[in-house]
Amino acid sequence: SYAPDDPEDSSRWQAFIDLIPHVGPSNLAECTDPAVRDFALNVVRYLHLSGNYQPARAFVNEFIDKWSARDGAEHPNVLVARRHLGNILRRLGEFSTAYELDGETLNRMRAVMGSTHKETLIAINGYAASLRARGNFGEARALDEESLQMHRDGLGDDDPLTFRATNNLAIDYGLNGQYAEARRLHIAAYLAQSDSKGVSTDTVLSSWNGMARAVRLTGDFEEACSSGEAAMAFGIQKLGPDHHMTLLTAKDLSIARRRAGDLEGALSLAMDTYTRLRRLLGGSHPDTMAAVINLSNTLRARGELEEALKVGEEAVARYPSVYGPDHPYTYGCQTNLALLFRLLGDPEKALRANESALAGLESRLGREHHYGLSASVNVQSDLAALGEHQQARDLGEANYQRLEATFGEDHFLTLSCAANLALDRRMIGADNAAELASTTAAHYAERLDAGQPDAVAADKKERINCDFDPSPL
Repeated sequence: SYAPDDPEDSSRWQAFIDLIPHVGPSNLAECTDPAVRDFALNVVRYLHLSGNYQPARAFVNEFIDKWSARDGAEHPNVLVARRHLGNILRRLGEFSTAYELDGETLNRMRAVMGSTHKETLIAINGYAASLRARGNFGEARALDEESLQMHRDGLGDDDPLTFRATNNLAIDYGLNGQYAEARRLHIAAYLAQSDSKGVSTDTVLSSWNGMARAVRLTGDFEEACSSGEAAMAFGIQKLGPDHHMTLLTAKDLSIARRRAGDLEGALSLAMDTYTRLRRLLGGSHPDTMAAVINLSNTLRARGELEEALKVGEEAVARYPSVYGPDHPYTYGCQTNLALLFRLLGDPEKALRANESALAGLESRLGREHHYGLSASVNVQSDLAALGEHQQARDLGEANYQRLEATFGEDHFLTLSCAANLALDRRMIGADNAAELASTTAAHYAERLDAGQPDAVAADKKERINCDFDPSPL
């Protein structure tokens, strides 16, 4: 009978769909023929790429159990099946289990297959993804830099797996605050994957969305919207509106719209995306939680503060149990609540929450990371709200120096800090307040015409709030 051999090609998925009902009754797991086992793993990969995670998990667990019993836990088929299981567990948001499995599988693969075997290289990427999910962003970046070079040396620059390794490193750069580098690599990965055969639609869309996200994080909000809208249309056409990767793309597009000033479009998409993700993956899945955070941030941007707090508190409460109490995302989401505490009239509570989050972020990621610097800009605003204008100004000066050195003078976070610092300088009568306000206004001039919220706030001499959105890992 005909067995499809390329689950990466979504145009061939119908052949898998036709065969799936026969996999269980056929006792596929009992067969030792190498071609049949390859097909079994292709079924798992198809189910994973199409977003059918629970059936994929059930099949691969059966294969691992039966192949281990017959051939031993070190058999290459078993190791490859374990690698697939790690990928599925990560998509399901079961990060701790995936981390343990990925680390053990990689060690076994290195011992059995060697460090440069293609399957080992793929397993390195999986383990790096698990490091990212644990919040070990620097460690993941170092491993993926090494992995990309190994892919280039072993497989060549034009292999689809090398493109995937490039995209993974781009994700690492984004999580480590290296947004220009992330943008460059995401664009390279996306262009290469778009023109290549053997790259799944899911992977192309992930790369496209990563590119749009990197564009947003470098501050080009309008371009991020354009790129995100094209990516979402591609996802809906090729994978459907309820596919996991299409919904992640929609969530990022909603954030881009919020940053650009299209609050109506942002809210509509935020609510729709959250509803679909909750139905698909459940309320405690990391991507559903991120969609709730986006919804809360969008409600706050629209001035619906009480509703934003209600929605946000429920989501933030889930983060310690899903990611761990010491994860950067747990701390980052706390800063969103702190914003709302201050805006709703309790700057003391806001300051306590922000200082706690800032300490955690600096401990995990260092003093120059975007997440901590955002929190520190918000601490500056809390101090100002409490009437501690000299302290707010002193912290603002330090923040501004660090941001300008890290991201440049026209990055949106640097400008947020500068606009707030100009207000703090004015409050203590500093001579250089007007100069900074004028320079900042010049940077914002173009964005002001587009109604970009930070530019509008700066023009009204209102404080700019720095919110947090967890990126896909």
